Amino acid sequence: MDVAPLFRFTGSTNSKLKLKKIWTSHSALRQGSSFEMKLHLRAQECLLPLETEGEPALRRLALQIAAPPGMKAQLVGRSFDKIDCSLAEGEWTAHNLVLTLGVTATSEAALGKHELSALLSCDTILLDGDRLPQKLSLKFPLNVVAAHEPVKVQRNTSAMARWRVLLSPARLMNVLFWDGS
Repeated sequence: MDVAPLFRFTGSTNSKLKLKKIWTSHSALRQGSSFEMKLHLRAQECLLPLETEGEPALRRLALQIAAPPGMKAQLVGRSFDKIDCSLAEGEWTAHNLVLTLGVTATSEAALGKHELSALLSCDTILLDGDRLPQKLSLKFPLNVVAAHEPVKVQRNTSAMARWRVLLSPARLMNVLFWDGS
């Protein structure tokens, strides 16, 4: 039996960003309802700057989404993950990017398997310090079921554990007051 991949890339094969994981809040999207989808991207052989040309990099990030008829998808959140300060450049960078989409199906949306397409544009910094804008084209599946069908609520296993939340202020203070030794 041939199994279709969960997601696939249609952009440049030499892209420095790779889609690591897709998480959805429910196993399927019911007609007439919404759910949340998170796209976890990893920078490879580069880093993601937190600031570009004096402006927060997340403001410069662009995501164009094409949804099938009867459905709507929009970017509702974006964040960096694994943030650190580059010792060579003294610049704050991130290794991962998380995009949160709100996906809605109207009550008239066709049942069955569909595909969302997205084009991501953002800035990256190569390991040698050069800046390189990236464009990544993505397609990922979406299953629409009838409004009365049962769907499974999915937990985000990568959500921050309680003990990490408690340690975060201490870790932040350590970063802010680090003397370089």
